[in-house]
Amino acid sequence: MIRRFALLACLLLSTALSAADGAWVSPVSWSDPTGKWVDVPLSWDGSTASYAADQSNAAGDGPWLALQLAGWVHTDRVLVNADFGFGIVDAVDLEARNADGTWTRLYHGAVANCANDIVTFPALTTDAIRFRFHYLRNGFYFWLYNFAVFALPASVELPQVATGAATSVTASTAALHGTIASDGGEPCAYRFRYHELGSATWTETPWGGAAVSGQGGSSVLLPVTGLQSGTTYAYHIQARNSIGVATGTDVAFTPQPVALGSVEWLAASDVVAGSVAGMTWDAAVNALDDDDDTAARCYHPLWTQQWGPDLTFALPAVEIDHVRLSAGVNPYIDAVAVELRATPEAAWTPLYQGAFADRTWLVLPLPARGTYAQARVRFHVTTTGVGTNWELYEFQVRMPPLVSFAAGADQTATQPGHLALPLRLQPATSTLPITVTLVTSGTAQEGVDWRFASLSGTPPLVTIPAGATAPGIDIEVLAGTGTQTGIFTLVDPQFARSTAPTAAIVTIQREPPPPPPVFAQRRSPLHSQPREHFDAARWGSDPDYRLAYLAACVPERVWEALAPSAWTPRLAATGSARLQGTVGGTVSVTLRAAPGMPINLCVDQPDVVTGAATPAWSVVCDTEGTVIVPLQIVAVGQARVLAGSPAASGTIHIVIEGVQP
Repeated sequence: MIRRFALLACLLLSTALSAADGAWVSPVSWSDPTGKWVDVPLSWDGSTASYAADQSNAAGDGPWLALQLAGWVHTDRVLVNADFGFGIVDAVDLEARNADGTWTRLYHGAVANCANDIVTFPALTTDAIRFRFHYLRNGFYFWLYNFAVFALPASVELPQVATGAATSVTASTAALHGTIASDGGEPCAYRFRYHELGSATWTETPWGGAAVSGQGGSSVLLPVTGLQSGTTYAYHIQARNSIGVATGTDVAFTPQPVALGSVEWLAASDVVAGSVAGMTWDAAVNALDDDDDTAARCYHPLWTQQWGPDLTFALPAVEIDHVRLSAGVNPYIDAVAVELRATPEAAWTPLYQGAFADRTWLVLPLPARGTYAQARVRFHVTTTGVGTNWELYEFQVRMPPLVSFAAGADQTATQPGHLALPLRLQPATSTLPITVTLVTSGTAQEGVDWRFASLSGTPPLVTIPAGATAPGIDIEVLAGTGTQTGIFTLVDPQFARSTAPTAAIVTIQREPPPPPPVFAQRRSPLHSQPREHFDAARWGSDPDYRLAYLAACVPERVWEALAPSAWTPRLAATGSARLQGTVGGTVSVTLRAAPGMPINLCVDQPDVVTGAATPAWSVVCDTEGTVIVPLQIVAVGQARVLAGSPAASGTIHIVIEGVQP
């Protein structure tokens, strides 16, 4: 005979437990005389995604599971989170161990299904609590998700509360937050009060809840609507127990339109919980409380349709380009469906239907950036034969960040070099990568006056990785002429908006260039050299001058500057006008001039012959007026070496030929 087991699953808000007086304490070990319980430590691991399972599979009383504490605890309540009901389990039993080893019955009756349920009883001291299910029929495994014992304080005190900061503030809505730091030793009710700053009239929410510090209800939320834009409000949280009422400090906030770039992700403004086939969403506001540790919850009972009810969100009146959600997953939850519409009267447009990861943001791009009125979400299970909780922790919309040029982007360059045009990203980082198009204009020419040192593409794209701050745009200024202007504009409408400077202006200022050098090809019969005297300053700074001078020289001879006296001190070279060397070897040129005279050298083909790190360099004659210049043969070919001095009119021109070894 094949027996069907319907496994009842539940995922709930994790409960933080700590071992101290006036707090929830967890078991540390267990006793299972029948051996029918499995994975028992998972019943106090703080996660409701895991569980201890009773696999006895028999009608009547199930096996006892004794949960042992670290020591003796004075208590009057326990927390139980377990499967219950469905015509299968009609009661649970709880007993406490006494000092003499006997057991005292604490409770026999119902508990909430898959929810944190507080069972109270007359206070006693114990070191162990035992638990069991009572089954009406067999064929099912039931699970215990969470179990804890409350250690009573020595006395009950006034609760301790803290008012949190308002979040997701828009022109008319906000989410108010508070924390019950201590319940004072017994469950306490709580509420919020808010008013316009300066008014004596408070708006008060009803007292509600039975919050216990250290349990899920210790962080509470109030979404409010209908606020007046530009009006400053103050609010606080209150909590009360049998001792009295504790009031948190006032926190002020001012509703106003959400400014572009002020925030990236924004919670929905309001939520409506739907119902279908007996299933209803509970604690729906937890899905818009900006707290990803709290969840809206809907239970799927056995033998019910697979799609659950909708959660319908009112969206803030801002332009958005993505939505995202974080929800719980177990083996029986396989899909989520998300739909949008532009107005409350419009038809719903499907956005996504498919799988998602547990407690991980599912980020969904919209078909177009725009303003949407509503979104709705529903979940699906794999089979009707499962009892489980759908949990939606957060649903948010994304306002695209702004990319603009930061202060200091407008710059002036007076010489070649690099300019960093700073960008600004609002907010400072983005959870998604951003790509913005950059368009250039102006009189400055790319490749002549400037070029991009860090961007590529046509048009170039500025990319900001997720989580990174905005980089600068690296512009290399070249040796342009005159005064030119380059305009760099961010034009992508997704991220570059009119509320921020989207253009940077770079002014490139250059002096008019000197006239090109003209050298006479006719030689003096005495001196055999170009008639224009050598200009050392232009030789060191102007590559065009060097090339023109080389072109005017005769490569076949070595020239020596003799008299007249106006051309002294002389510059001379020894050796042939044409030298030859093997690749990988060296040749040396000896130059003679006045002692200590600086001599400038230049090689026109540095890929064939090199003498220094750059094609143009300088040497200095020694005290005897001599300097030996070693030249490295790099490749097969010819190169011309020119030597000149600002202290003499003579020039030396030598042809170096590289040959194979």
